[in-house]
Amino acid sequence: MEYRVKRAEFPKSKLINFEVSDYGIYASLKIYIRSRRKKGPRSYRFNITFLGKKKKRGMIESLRKYWKKIKQFLKWI
Repeated sequence: MEYRVKRAEFPKSKLINFEVSDYGIYASLKIYIRSRRKKGPRSYRFNITFLGKKKKRGMIESLRKYWKKIKQFLKWI
């Protein structure tokens, strides 16, 4: 395993929100997920500085797609 590798494994249905911050020389991804044990959402921050533009765009589109699905599903409940 690589040094300082962060991983967060969770079902996509628990995704609440995400934020992408791009400051030019530093980029980060912050993910908010629903947690049973902790009151309120749990957040994870990842450094995505060294990802290429295509990888970043693809990851953001994928997260956005699941977030919209979950949002529509919660409206029906």
